Formats: sequence, structure tokens, C-alpha cells
Amino acid sequence: GLPPPPISNEDLALLDAKELAARGFQRLPETLGAALDQFESDAVATGWYDGQFPAVYLAHKRCELEHAQTMELADQIKAYERIY
Repeated sequence: GLPPPPISNEDLALLDAKELAARGFQRLPETLGAALDQFESDAVATGWYDGQFPAVYLAHKRCELEHAQTMELADQIKAYERIY
């Protein structure tokens, strides 16, 4: 039920965070860790799910992130190719 944001003809990627906020926009998280933190802190987003799902999902993804950080990038890519 949210209204759509106003149409923009400018390249929003060229704007800094302050300019984006003035237009009612914010950048998406650039890392998995930042995305998980943002999800956890958003009561609306976590409220879309029943029971313990948000906590279990966050624990699983943080464990995945911790494990992936011990790997070289090429090995991370190979692992995600196998999984997905």
C-alpha cells in the first residue's frame, strides 16, 4: 500500500547518501553483512515472517558469511556455483 517514489530522470548512482535522502531514497546494502544487519533492525521486514524464522535465517546466513570469509574469492565462487 505504499505509494511509488517519484519518477526521476537523473542517474541516482551519481548522488551521495545525503542527496539521495533528500529525494527520499537510500542505497541498498553493499555487503551481505550490512544487508543482514539492516534486515535484523527492520521490524517491518522481520514481521513479514512467523515465529523464529528471522532469528534462524540470520544465524544461518551469518554462519555462512563467517565461513565464506575464511575462503579465497575463487573458492567462494566455486562453492556458490555448487550450491546454487
